[in-house]
Amino acid sequence: MEVIKLEVIILDQLVPANHLVRIMEAAIDFSFIYDLVKNMYSEVGRLQDEINQDRENHEKKPFPPDKFDKEETKEIKESTTDPESGYYVKDERTKQFAYSFHAAADRNGFALGTIVTPGNTHDCHILEPIVEQVIEKVGKPEAVAADAAYKTPAITNYLLSKEITPALPYTHPRTKEGFFRKHDHVYYEHFDCYLCPSGEILKYSTTNKEGYHENKVVQHAHLYHGVQKAKTIKKW
Repeated sequence: MEVIKLEVIILDQLVPANHLVRIMEAAIDFSFIYDLVKNMYSEVGRLQDEINQDRENHEKKPFPPDKFDKEETKEIKESTTDPESGYYVKDERTKQFAYSFHAAADRNGFALGTIVTPGNTHDCHILEPIVEQVIEKVGKPEAVAADAAYKTPAITNYLLSKEITPALPYTHPRTKEGFFRKHDHVYYEHFDCYLCPSGEILKYSTTNKEGYHENKVVQHAHLYHGVQKAKTIKKW
C-alpha cells in the first residue's frame, strides 16, 4: 500500500505568542533601521565590482561590463491565426497552440474562481491572481491546497502574508541517481572547498555573474568487475 506523506511547516506558528521577539515587535517599530543601513548594502554597480574582485581573488579573469548587461533571449513561437494563444508543450508528442483554464474550488468541488491564460503560462504565476479573485468574490480562505507546481517560495510567502495556510505536497529531493545530495557535503571555510562523502575534495571552479560560487561535484565511483568507471563532473 502506497503511503502519501504531507508535511506543512509554518514558521510563524513555531514562535510562541508570548515570545520576547513578538513582544518587541509589537512595541517597537524597527522600520527606521532600513534608512540607517541602506548604505551598507551593495547597489548593482558595487555588487558587480565585488563579483569581479572575488573572481580575481580566485585567479579568474573579471567579467567585462557587457557580461552583466546581456539578457538571455528565448525564442517564443506565436500562432499566426491566434496570437493570443500560447505554445503548449507537455511532452514530445503533445505540442500545440492552446489556452489553459485555471480554476479554484472549495472542498466540495464548487468553482470559486477561474482564469484563462495562454497555454505557455506556468501555473505558479496564476495562484496569486486567482486567490485574490476568490478573496474579492467569496472571502479569504483559511488554507489553500495545491499541487507541486505551486510549491515556490514566492507563493508560500504570499499566502503567509495573507494569513492563509499553504497546504503544499512534500517533494522528494531531485538529485540525479548516482549523485550525492548537496547536504551530504561538508564545507571547509579555511580551505574554501567542499568534502564529499567519498572523501573527494570539491574545489572552487568559478564565480558566476549572479555572485554564486560553483564547485565541481564528483559522481559516485561505481565498480564493475573490479574496474572503476570514469567519473562524471557536475556543477551546482
